[in-house]
Amino acid sequence: MSTPQRTCSYRKQNVYSAGIFCDRLMVTTPTYSFNMTDHRRSIRGIAAMMAGFIIIMFTGLKTNLNINWLIGIVLTWFLITLFLLIRWIWRQENVTLYADRLSSDLYGEIYYEDIVRISSPWYADTYSIKLQRKGKRSVTWSMVTSGRALIKNSDEEIKLFTTFTNELLKKSKYQPENKAAGTSTHSVIQTAGQQEKTFPFRKPSFVVPVGILLTLVILIRTCGGNWFRRNDMSRLKEAGVQLFNYNMEAVQKAVAERLKTEGSAFLYTNDHAATIKLFPDIDTDNPLNIDPFRYTEANRSMEEFLAHKDSIPLHIFIISGDSSISRMQPGIAGYPDSTEKQFFLRAYDTSQHIRPAGRPLNDTADLQKYPVFDVRWGVNVKDTSNLAIAIDRSIPGMHIMLSQIRLRRHFYCYMTGKASNGFGKERFTLAIYALNQLLCKCKVDTTTFVMRQYN
Repeated sequence: MSTPQRTCSYRKQNVYSAGIFCDRLMVTTPTYSFNMTDHRRSIRGIAAMMAGFIIIMFTGLKTNLNINWLIGIVLTWFLITLFLLIRWIWRQENVTLYADRLSSDLYGEIYYEDIVRISSPWYADTYSIKLQRKGKRSVTWSMVTSGRALIKNSDEEIKLFTTFTNELLKKSKYQPENKAAGTSTHSVIQTAGQQEKTFPFRKPSFVVPVGILLTLVILIRTCGGNWFRRNDMSRLKEAGVQLFNYNMEAVQKAVAERLKTEGSAFLYTNDHAATIKLFPDIDTDNPLNIDPFRYTEANRSMEEFLAHKDSIPLHIFIISGDSSISRMQPGIAGYPDSTEKQFFLRAYDTSQHIRPAGRPLNDTADLQKYPVFDVRWGVNVKDTSNLAIAIDRSIPGMHIMLSQIRLRRHFYCYMTGKASNGFGKERFTLAIYALNQLLCKCKVDTTTFVMRQYN
């Protein structure tokens, strides 16, 4: 009478306790522990980052938020979400290989008989493996080996992962189909006289498909360029230009009404082609250098003026003979004083360029690309009887500055004032007389200067 053999076969629906009993009868149940990136979480996280970016940009533009604040908020959002995303997609995995299945902490139990294909996904690193299952979602394990990555797997983890994948190939006995011949290829398990197929798999070449894709993009851009240019960004730029023109017209009307009570403005200069204009300070900066946002800050400044058109001050802008525009502003570096009685001076010479610190005086290479000499400062006075002294002490080296008018052909001096700053026509005439005194001391011909009044 023969002794009955103890068998250890069970199906998926067997109770878990029976599975444990049978697993203990097997020879080995190796467990592999390593960190991995979850690509599904990566896709969801990147999508959430882009959605947040779009919401922030739309809200900022809708509420006319200052562009510098908007950039700061976007950068803060990006850094915080990037940190959280890295922590979220970097996961700890433990995989145990049994005779007929594997058990994963992340994916649960996977039976070898359900695997229909084993490959390395095209979007992942070299050390990655993808299992496609019958009627179920595929699963992927992937290592990160790039030296440019913020986080990556250690050499020990990569060796362990390689061992895990090769053992999985052996235990699953997966045989890929040869579609060209219609028959099955050799098993990945080593047979007599044949080499075992091991991990990592040979990555496919993307040179051809990427080349085709780039060619299609170039053709579409070349043949359908007009269609691409008529996109949302173009419409955004057009809307910004239309709003700028509308706001500029409204600001000019408001300034014209203001000037009826603002009083006259005056100019005294040796630049006979120069004029002045009273206008609010409009921020025309475009820190991102993005063309559709070119007028964003300008529109915000003009709308701010229109909302407070009686309280925001009007500044004197000099339009020089070479069409350059410069705002006359109180004070210079180190002299920011401000009083009710104030007029302004400017020294301007396009033939002189500001040299960078430390550059030799005899080095004239690329000198034209540096800023031209353009100095503006305010003269604050409390007693108009001492205007000559106020002008002389308004900036260090005043006599040297005025002497340049005689020595340099293109050196221009501008003096401006307006009634709202305490300098009507009578006081400005006194300021001209005081400046002429200093010009005569510097042997400058005052007949080359002209005085103009703007109402």
